[in-house]
This record gives sequence, structure tokens and C-alpha cells, in this order.
Amino acid sequence: MKIRHRLALGIVSSLLTIFQADAQGSAGTDAAIESRYIIDYPTAGLIGHGSVAADFEFFEANGMLARVSLGAWDRLLLGISFGGSNIVGTGQPTWNKAPGIELRLRVIEENLVLPAMAIGFSSQGKETFISAMDRYTIKSPGLYAVASKNYQAMG
Repeated sequence: MKIRHRLALGIVSSLLTIFQADAQGSAGTDAAIESRYIIDYPTAGLIGHGSVAADFEFFEANGMLARVSLGAWDRLLLGISFGGSNIVGTGQPTWNKAPGIELRLRVIEENLVLPAMAIGFSSQGKETFISAMDRYTIKSPGLYAVASKNYQAMG
């Protein structure tokens, strides 16, 4: 295995260990962190003011996407992401053309009756970049509006 691949795996392993303590912050009845994504799509969830979140997605072709998000204010999330193919496996890494950016502004807070509502922009597509089509396998959301509501079920 080449030194670059070992270095990338070492960095990912270290980051996963560092963030392991907070990994369950969005699960269960004592959840303190809102869900920011459902599968590949954003929700109206944010992270707290001054908080930082790191997300890693692994996909086909030994690909990885790393995303860092910052709770800039109580209602604003800023994020940047970068990744590529052949990062966690063998072969020469193929990096994304440019980093992705995200901006999400919550315009309505969730209450007992209404869901939280947010508007945002994300330039990050998912999975492998298809050069012939000049896009990712899964297109970026681009400009979006979203509403989401959390429910407590079974305690």
C-alpha cells in the first residue's frame, strides 16, 4: 500500500476515534443533535451556534466524501466538503474537481404544530464524478427549501 493511502487511512481512523464519543448525540430519547440529513437529502436540522460537525460518506469505487459543518449562528449552518474515488482502496486517487459548499438558513423554528423550515444551497454532488457528463452520479441539491419535523415515539 502506498504511503499516501496509509496516510489517508490513518487520518480517517484518527478522526473517527476523536468523534466516536459524540456519535450517538442524534439518537434516542436524550438526543441533543438534530438530524441534518435523511439518506442523501438535507433536513431543516442544524447544529448549535459555535458547534462543528464532521461527516464521512463512503461510496462505490473506494470513494470517500468528507464534510465539515459549522453552526455559525443559531439559525445558520455553513459547510464545506471534499472527496474523491480510490481514496480508501488501491489505485491512484481521483479527487473531485472542487470542494462543495453548503449554506442552510432556518426561517421557521419547529413547534408543536409546525415543522421547522429552511432554505439552503449545496453544490456537493455524491459518488463518482462522470467526466463525460460533467456531473456526479447523484446530482447536488443546488438551491432548496425543506420542512422537517421530529416526533418522539415509544418513549
